[in-house]
Amino acid sequence: MSRRLLVSTLLVLGLDASTTALVPAGHPSLTQVAGAADFTGKIKNIRIKRRRTGSGYRVVAVSGSDSADQVASADVQLTDATTGELLETLQVDTALRGRVVLAGQVDPLAGGGGGTITVTLGLSDMIDHNGDPFGEQQEFEVSVDGLEARTAEDTTEDGWKARVRISDTGALTVVLGHEDKTWSGGGTVTATVTVDDHAPVALAVDEVRQRYIADLSEGIVIEDEIMLRATLKDADGQTLDTLEQLVLPPSETVEPGLSQATLKETQKGKAKLVSWTRSDGLDAALEVQLIDDATGEDVLMTTDDTPVRTQRGYRYDGLAFDPGEDPGGYPYLCLIDLIGDDGNPVGQQHEVDLWMPAAPEDGVDTEFYAVFADGTGIVGFVRDADGIGVHFAYEGEGVESVATAHLIFEEPFEGPAPLETEVAAELFVQWDKWLQKSADGVPDSYTLVTSLVTPEGEVLDTATTAGTGTGAVYATSRAAGTYHNRRDGQEEEYLMMAGD
Repeated sequence: MSRRLLVSTLLVLGLDASTTALVPAGHPSLTQVAGAADFTGKIKNIRIKRRRTGSGYRVVAVSGSDSADQVASADVQLTDATTGELLETLQVDTALRGRVVLAGQVDPLAGGGGGTITVTLGLSDMIDHNGDPFGEQQEFEVSVDGLEARTAEDTTEDGWKARVRISDTGALTVVLGHEDKTWSGGGTVTATVTVDDHAPVALAVDEVRQRYIADLSEGIVIEDEIMLRATLKDADGQTLDTLEQLVLPPSETVEPGLSQATLKETQKGKAKLVSWTRSDGLDAALEVQLIDDATGEDVLMTTDDTPVRTQRGYRYDGLAFDPGEDPGGYPYLCLIDLIGDDGNPVGQQHEVDLWMPAAPEDGVDTEFYAVFADGTGIVGFVRDADGIGVHFAYEGEGVESVATAHLIFEEPFEGPAPLETEVAAELFVQWDKWLQKSADGVPDSYTLVTSLVTPEGEVLDTATTAGTGTGAVYATSRAAGTYHNRRDGQEEEYLMMAGD
């Protein structure tokens, strides 16, 4: 189909093992004693991915807990599900890429309320995964212009990133991270939110998320279904949580690359670069160097492995209906289930009303999309010369573990009945949004070098552009676009792409 929703062929979950502890334990942010009986967190997801460089696989486990100190290590056993042979065991003692999730109820935003929303974040006692100081105490703000925006992101010149989501009921969630992956989520975070002239509302820390990453031993080959058992432990070796599941081999990958970038200047006169990249979901980082042509000095230079926003797209082609009548113009009530790599549902079930667009004429594709009620995704019918397809984009909770999106047709049908009442859209591509901000403004004339790189520093895609002033810097043939609601024209920042 010529106009395709961004979708991500990410890989099936899993974890594996190597008999060596990769990093010595003992950093305060991870090893302060936390009683197993008091632990309320869990293993949020586990995955196995192909390595970008060389052969072999990489293991990623994500935990959620009350603080960065509760989990000290993640143990994993990888077993052949057919023979029962133990393939490898692994202990990972280093937590990376911390995320602190804050939440609260902001009543002025309930029921569609708007206004300027300002989130003020205070940071102190920040530490990295070794327990060393991580930046000075500071405070910064994130502003959102009204509830209709649903989400917003901001970043500081020293790498702190915040993503804000607002629900129709006035519930507000802020996810705080840093572009330096060594921050484990340790430290003290305070937050208040203010809507116009209303009194500030304090947000509470809801969860601290951490990632454990390791490479499997060379020579491990995964061709059949495996049994994966992962265990979180505290500093005393007590078990906090265990997850056991069957895992399939990782799927094939899509080619990662740069999509588009826009250079802006904030109200405070600082340069702000907004970039989109596409990927197969494997770990990657964005290297950025913004050079002032007049002085030859760097206005911005950073390596960022923390996108502020991730969307995944899914696609099912070949939807068919009872012959004899065209389904175009008929509404269909549909249920949406998001399924994780472990085969279990992710998040809540969604219900949407989808209208089937008319058949294409003169080679022009037709389409209709609907937004999930909570704003976390969209789904639509797309028709071209090859037939009818179902396209999804999703960016809600657990997006990194959603492997397929299922669409279920609900009876009765006003139009012709679908030949299949449930179809599964496969992951096709992942899109990441990146923000970097400098302490200085946009130079009168500049050179921007942007590279998407592997964790080992191998360049996956790069672009060097020269420009003046603010605005679009570059856009590739697979550049991201903005989705427009088909019924009321409302603009939604879910990604679309032209061409295959």
